[in-house]
Amino acid sequence: FAAGFIFGALPGALYSTLVTLLGCLITMAVSRSLLSDMILARYPRHVASLRNLFEWHGWLTIAMIRFFPVGSNVLTNLFAGAAHIGVFSMVVGSFIGYLPQMLIFSYAGAGMGASSTEQLFYSAMLFVVSSVLAVVLYRGQIQQHLQQWRDNNQESSRGG
Repeated sequence: FAAGFIFGALPGALYSTLVTLLGCLITMAVSRSLLSDMILARYPRHVASLRNLFEWHGWLTIAMIRFFPVGSNVLTNLFAGAAHIGVFSMVVGSFIGYLPQMLIFSYAGAGMGASSTEQLFYSAMLFVVSSVLAVVLYRGQIQQHLQQWRDNNQESSRGG
């Protein structure tokens, strides 16, 4: 929002996406180097679930997770670091996934700064499109892979 207000809609979205991506990489690096053992010991099933999702398509999975307007990016970064997810997948997926949300807030900030109802409208429309896309992707892909993982875990816990 602030970057859109200060720099304008598109430059603000790009700057805020790059800064958020840098924060993502720092969090992931700290998790990988300092917190990995603790996270794996405390949340082995969560890390295994994340690894399973990344076996499918790493960068695309991260992009889908980032599309959701709610959720904890910090937890995603921490678990991705502990799961030793590839940096390339994290950067590409996060950039693609962060950009729609950054555009939404940047257009809103630019609209407030310029008193432009057009930019506020773009922001609202991007929010709707991003939310619909997140739901469609979740229902079509992530939910299916999580269910397969759960089924496999239930079979292995029964000894089969």
